[in-house]
Order: sequence, then C-alpha cells, then structure tokens
Amino acid sequence: MDNNLKKEERQIIAMIIGFIAVIIFGLMAMFISQFGGLEALTPVHFAIGFIKAGIVFSIFFFVFGLYGNGRKQRLIQKWEAKGWKTTAYVGNVSTEYRYAVCEEGPLKGDQIDYHVRYVYHVDDKIYYHDIVTQFEKWEPQLTVWYDKNHPKHHVTSEYSESKRKYYGWVFTIVLTLAAFLSGFSS
Repeated sequence: MDNNLKKEERQIIAMIIGFIAVIIFGLMAMFISQFGGLEALTPVHFAIGFIKAGIVFSIFFFVFGLYGNGRKQRLIQKWEAKGWKTTAYVGNVSTEYRYAVCEEGPLKGDQIDYHVRYVYHVDDKIYYHDIVTQFEKWEPQLTVWYDKNHPKHHVTSEYSESKRKYYGWVFTIVLTLAAFLSGFSS
C-alpha cells in the first residue's frame, strides 16, 4: 500500500511539472507578444491554448495510463498473484546476416541479427519465446508470466516499463504542445 502511495505521489508531481512547463512556455509566448510584435499571441488565444493543452495533457496522463500500469504490466501483476510464472532458458541461437545499406555511417558494413529462442515448460508442454537482437549479449534466462488456460499467451521480463513511460512522456508532451499552439489558430 505504501508503495502505491509513493507511485501516486510521483504521478501527481509529474503532472504538476508538466503543467508548470506549459505555463512557462505560455508566459514566454506572452512576453514575446508584448515586446516582439507577434499579433497572433493575444491573451484570449493564450487562454484557449492553455485550456486545450490542459485537457489533452489530462487525457493522456490519466485515461490512456501512460504513467500507470499498461496492459502488459497488469497481466504480469494478475498472473504473478495467481502464481502463473516460470523461467525460460535459451534453447537455440541462430544468426542472420544482412548486407550493408550504405558505405558510411551507422549502417556501414554487414549487420548480424541474433535470433534467440527461449524455451519454457508449463504442465509438461514446451512453449517458446523468440527475440531478435543485434547485440551479442542476451540474458541466459527470462522470467515468463503466462495464462494458465493458454500458456502461449505470455509476458517476459524483457518487457521494459521504462521504455513505455519514455515514449508516453514524449507522445504526451508533443500532443500537449500541439494543443496549446492550436489555440492560436482560431
């Protein structure tokens, strides 16, 4: 319970920081309009843009759960509580070579894709989880949470909550700024 409180506090702080950032950008725009001669930046348009940005930010922050638990995280919690968890081990590794796209830069030279197959057992049946990586290092084992009725449906410990949150932040900020700027188009 205490851990959830801390998470809720972090979410509230993140929301406040987001609103402060929008206010700062808005105040900068107001300052420019007062002294820079940009006719479109009026207080009415600023207010409309701020209201639109606040609505968009709130929707993406709460409704879409960008900072709460995503679908995969909810499945992990559900299956963890029921004890539907096992360990998968590397079963097979194969390589696939791709030829260079260009002669210089990051795509220079031949590329190697490693196809790593993880194997896990549920009720004496074998199931697989395949990944493709361009790095020669991978985990020797993964934790697998699965649906007891359909063990092919699973989520692994390679799932990155931080990556989802990063893209959620980027998506939310870009759409919030777009909504703010749309207030000046009327």
